[in-house]
Amino acid sequence: MGFNFKNLGWNSIEDFVSDMFKSEEYHLKAFVGFCKKNKLVDYIRNRDWKNFAYYYNGPSYKVNKYDEKMAAAYKSIKEERIRRGKKP
Repeated sequence: MGFNFKNLGWNSIEDFVSDMFKSEEYHLKAFVGFCKKNKLVDYIRNRDWKNFAYYYNGPSYKVNKYDEKMAAAYKSIKEERIRRGKKP
């Protein structure tokens, strides 16, 4: 993802790498920026894990079952929130 530093709001690759070591906040900023710039947000909103995984990871997502893992993680978190009486 480093080659995307400028599109994600960083001035240099050095600043990007430095921030990635600072906190999860910067990782989240980079991830969200990447998803917005590459029009992946709707895939997440629609829980279209297959297309999200394809456009985020490339065709090898199938080998690693990223779509299946994301679907399972989403289901688990949703069920836990419901169990705790929170909105899913």
